[in-house]
Order: sequence, then C-alpha cells, then structure tokens
Amino acid sequence: MLGGSSSDTIDAQKQVVLIDTLRVLALYNGLVTLALDGKSVELELAEELTPSKDAKTWTVRLKPGLLFHNGKDVTAEDIIYSFQRILNPKDPLEGEPAIHSLEYNGFKALDKRTVRFTSSVPFATLPLQLTDSYSYGIIPVGYDPKRPIGTGPFKYKSFTPGQQSVFTRNEHYYESGFPYLDQLTILDFSDDNSAYNALLTNEIDVFAEAALPLASQARGQGLTALVSKTGQWTPFTMRVDQEPFKDVRVRQAFRYIVDRKQLVADAFDGFAAIGNDIFGNHDPCYDSSLKRHQDVDKAKFLLKQAGRENLQLELVTANFATGVVESAEVFQQNAKAANVDIQIRQLTTGDFYGPNYLKWIFAQDFWGYNPYLSQAAQSNLPVSIYNECHFDNERYYSLYKAANSTLDAAKRCEIQHEMEVIDYNEGGYIIGTYNKTVDLMRGNVHGFPEGATGVALGSGSFELAWIS
Repeated sequence: MLGGSSSDTIDAQKQVVLIDTLRVLALYNGLVTLALDGKSVELELAEELTPSKDAKTWTVRLKPGLLFHNGKDVTAEDIIYSFQRILNPKDPLEGEPAIHSLEYNGFKALDKRTVRFTSSVPFATLPLQLTDSYSYGIIPVGYDPKRPIGTGPFKYKSFTPGQQSVFTRNEHYYESGFPYLDQLTILDFSDDNSAYNALLTNEIDVFAEAALPLASQARGQGLTALVSKTGQWTPFTMRVDQEPFKDVRVRQAFRYIVDRKQLVADAFDGFAAIGNDIFGNHDPCYDSSLKRHQDVDKAKFLLKQAGRENLQLELVTANFATGVVESAEVFQQNAKAANVDIQIRQLTTGDFYGPNYLKWIFAQDFWGYNPYLSQAAQSNLPVSIYNECHFDNERYYSLYKAANSTLDAAKRCEIQHEMEVIDYNEGGYIIGTYNKTVDLMRGNVHGFPEGATGVALGSGSFELAWIS
C-alpha cells in the first residue's frame, strides 16, 4: 500500500493514515462494526448492547469464549480499560469526541462478560458511534502498543514504521475456521509504479487502493480488480477561522467553483459519484435533496461581495489517497475561470500529517465512510480531534447533542437534516466526489468482499482472504 511514513502506527486507538487503518483492522476488533454496505451496525465482540429506557445507561455483554492473541480471556475489565484509555481526560484519543458523554468513572463490571456504561445525558446513538471500530479496538489491561495484543484475525510479529509489518495467524480468533492465511505482510510502497511492478513480478499478492488508471491495464496482465462502492471521500478543507475563509461567502464561492463532473472523470477515472459537500452519503437520514453544481458566475459574484476578487491562495496536499493530487489539479484549473489563482504545494505524506496537520488554511484530506453523526463527532464539532476546518457553529453543536440523545429515530433524522443544511450552507468542507477504490490482486487471490466503507479490501476483511 502507498501512503506510509515513519509515523505509521499499529496502536489500536490512534490510527491516522489509511495504511494504519488496515493494520489496525488486522490486529483488533471493536464491540461493533459497520456493515459492509455502510447502512447498519453489526455486532463484533459484543453479544448485545441494551439501553435503559432513558438511554443513560447501556448494558454491554461480550460473546462467550473470547480470547486475546496471548490466549487470555477477554473480560469486562478489559472493556473498561479500553474505553478509559480513549476517554482519559489528560490524553483523550481520537475516539473520545464521539463518546464524550460517557462518564470516565461510570463503567461497572457486572460479571466477567458484562459491563454497564453510564452516560451523563441520554446516549441513544452509542452503537452507531462505535462503528468506527478502528478507533475503538478492544485491548487487554496493561496494553503495550509496542508489543500489541488484540483479538483480531492476525497477531503481531514485527513492525518497522514506513517499511512493513508482519502478522501471523491468530489461532484464538473468535470466528471459528478463520482466518485462512498463515501470515500477512503489509508493505509500504512509495509510488504506484513500484507497487504495480511488484504485483506483476509476484513480489506481492495485492496492491491495495491502486491508482485508478491501472485498473484497465490490470485486466490484460492476469490480475483482478476489486472495485468498491462509493465510500471514501477526499475533501478540500477550508479553515473557517482564518482568512479568507472566515467569510462564508468565500467558502460558498469555492464550493461553486468545482466542476464535479470533471473531478469524477479526470481525477477518479470515472470511479466516483458526484458529491454535494455533505458527508455520510449512505446514512439512512442523508438528505439527498441537497445538490451542488458548478456556477462560476455565482462564485465570482460572491467573491466580489466579499472583496476577494483575484484571490491568490496556496492549496496544501500530498499523495495520501488515490485521486487526491489529481483533484487538486482539477480545482486549480476550475479556479482560473473565477479569477482565483491556486498554487499547489505537494508535500510528502509524512510532512502533511506532521506537526502542521490540522493547521493548513486550505488543504485536502481523506476519510472512510462513517454515518453522519459519527463523522460529525470526529471532524465537525468544536471538541472534535480532527476538526480540520475548525468549524464551530453553536447551533450545529446543540443539534448534534439533541440528535445524540433522541430516542425516536424519525425525530433524530429531522434533527440531523437541520445539521446537514447548516453544513451545506456554512461548512468548511468541499466534498466534490464520493469515491470508489480499486484493489488489484493476482488471479489466485480470493475472498475479499466489495464494501462501501471507503476502506480498502472490503474494509480490511483479511480473515476472509485465501490463495488458490
């Protein structure tokens, strides 16, 4: 896979780039996970999650017979340890904003397999918030991220950041008969050509999230292509607390600048659908009536109103996901028609996600699919760890809190729709496409399913993979 660097990690609850995500999905499990179609919650290590009538407490019961990689039982105390590590007020991890209302000292082991979670307010959406399972990996008490132990289909053997990780089959995996493979090696490659050549010469079996134009070449080389559904999104990010994006008219203008059809065709080789600046496109409550089309005249008008005619701006990017740099080039071209001069500054992935990450005024990023409220918790609230647009809308935040505590699903959808309208009109993301990904593999590799979560290889379904 591409996109790795010396800051790669295999921590169960601290992944940053996509290659980290694949490692985490191989090593760990969450209590629940997102279904491959992105539309529902599926139980993973949990046998049940049951709310009280007011949803201020949840009873979480583990499946029987769960074991860690070292053969130790997974117990209620491990669940408590895992969540308190995320919620640690001195060092909260990336999953903290989505479960912020859980009380740090509100976990109680009811028996070896059962934990009661206590929330300060009704928490109707807890299972949905936990579907981002690569942020909520269950780990044992005393966990050491340098010698990691989880419950996933593979267990740690070795790891060299920026180079490779080697994992071996977990004989204690909770799903009987899986995984099929004895060993999994995840390699960091620096560019598409070297990874593709390694695939052609049998050095590797799978090239995860390959450059999209390679898909047509692969068919003539005895390779197969696994094409996902539209789960990934690679937004342009505008910092709403910095000039020129403090002015909502500039943000709106930039959204009107984009030729979304051209993005689909030129940046993603047709492997994408038009995006409309709202995330959560598979969410049952997603408002599909919100549409955005290119309107250069309107963009010019808004920029003139804002006193930002002939604007010059730097766009910071890196080759951290397929189509990202190409999208930057399309935007640069589109912007000229609105008399906006965009200078592209392309960094290495390591530098992009270094100390200045989340500080860029105008940049790009990538995300896998999450349900709307889960994604909002991660990136669109003032308490979000990855609030890259620095979006801080008081009404939006109050609606989020209301939606999270609303037990009636229909009413929760109504609240979410109002959030989406605010985001559509005032937000800091330009989401021009919802992307498919293409994983290339040798013809003797089987088992990876088609997914819609935006994560390669059927959301990292390594346990299903086999070689004939």
